[in-house]
Amino acid sequence: MGFVNLRSTFARLGLFIPPCLHPETPLLLGDGSVKEAYEVSSLLLSFSLNDYVLKPAKARKVNAWSDFLVEIETERFACKVTPRHKFLTYRGGELVELMASELKPNDLLAVPLLLNFPRGDNVIKRKLAMLLGYLSGKGEVEGGNVLLKGDLHPYVNLAEELGGYVKRGYGEAVIRGKLARLILSSYTECLKDGEGRRVPRALDPEYSHYYLAGLFDAVSYERGGNIILKLPSGALTNEVQLLLLKEGVYAFKEANCLVIKGVINISNFKERVGKYCHRGFSYETSPCNDDYVYLTEDVAREAERVLEVRADECGWLLNRSDLEELNRSLRDGSLLSKLSKLSKLRWDRVLRVKFKEYGGVVVDFEEPLNRHYLAGPFITHNTVIDAGFEGQLTIELVGGEFPVRLTTGTRFLHVIFSKLSSPASRPYKGKYQGQRGVKLPKF
Repeated sequence: MGFVNLRSTFARLGLFIPPCLHPETPLLLGDGSVKEAYEVSSLLLSFSLNDYVLKPAKARKVNAWSDFLVEIETERFACKVTPRHKFLTYRGGELVELMASELKPNDLLAVPLLLNFPRGDNVIKRKLAMLLGYLSGKGEVEGGNVLLKGDLHPYVNLAEELGGYVKRGYGEAVIRGKLARLILSSYTECLKDGEGRRVPRALDPEYSHYYLAGLFDAVSYERGGNIILKLPSGALTNEVQLLLLKEGVYAFKEANCLVIKGVINISNFKERVGKYCHRGFSYETSPCNDDYVYLTEDVAREAERVLEVRADECGWLLNRSDLEELNRSLRDGSLLSKLSKLSKLRWDRVLRVKFKEYGGVVVDFEEPLNRHYLAGPFITHNTVIDAGFEGQLTIELVGGEFPVRLTTGTRFLHVIFSKLSSPASRPYKGKYQGQRGVKLPKF
């Protein structure tokens, strides 16, 4: 009988794999900016089902990773994570936390409905953000100057108001002088070729809605009552999708195009971005799933007594316009609380889940308060044993394609303890305190 290295075997099964992200995963940060995971050092967007808060988070880079990543493709996004990475998921009419390795087609991944970030009102920063948005769609570098193309008049005026020297031509204009040098030195990402083109890293995140307005003026068109943004690179497409999520808009992706559809998405775009655009629009779109609330089974049964509840292959749906009436009719406090949480979420359906071999860096995050943060648009979870917890831990194990026998006394897990320099200021007093036996997540 051959010798089996259990630690190596378990690592392949996921028992020693931390919940990590592929380094190129775009993240919406706590200050409202968008960066890829490998760029992040602090201020993840921490999320709870009651509210969202901003808390610092640590990033740990794991070098020379050689194992499997799970590729998750949904209707609107795609990401790569380690098998133990957890997602807040809707399955079978219930909210559950599932690891990436457990996800199946038609599972729904949670996405926040609306996030409220600070919005700046500095006139100069507003004009610069709009100009940068337009340049991201229709700007180029020409001999050390910045070239503007397309419907120029409002943006030529903006450039001149910002102190730029502008030479006008037919269907294009050239920005020269200090403004051109500022753009090329500090905001050059919006003018790069190919996949290098992305949201400028120095863009003040409090003015990203103005950036989106400028981008809309440059690259948008209407199709079937929907707003289409045809963007010049995939990297820019991913980042703009998250900037739109800040404004309550979760766009669909088609290659390098973002498609804004659904009543709530179009309405939020008009209210939070469209009013700053120079181009007018009046789109009438059909509802999409974001215009409905997915209900847990117990809430759906009560809702059916007074309202029309739809069903699809994923669960039960209620039109958001009926939420107020359902709130008035429910008498059970626990159901009201659950409905309040469900109403703050929208969902993205899983299409495909694949395991792919990977060798390289992955990034592990710690979120110290709510344990939930946004990975791309999705609400994800990391696990920490809180100071002050007392009870028995429930440990999840993930199997693979072949069986592994665990005998009594076999070591397969480790817990890392951190010594505190002083008593915990907020010791754990949550719903899992004192638990005994196997306990599933509670929502």
